[in-house]
Amino acid sequence: MKSAEIAINGVRMMQRIMALADIGSTGDGGSCRLALTEEDRVGRDLVVSWMK
Repeated sequence: MKSAEIAINGVRMMQRIMALADIGSTGDGGSCRLALTEEDRVGRDLVVSWMK
């Protein structure tokens, strides 16, 4: 079986990391998304949308 090469779009990956970090932003460079909070739901929904 021949393995497939995977190309990574670094710009898109960083944009998505930063979009996720914005959810629950603490204002000092961090983020807080406690389980079962609205921020947690929004973050999970965002990741799910990327996977579709």
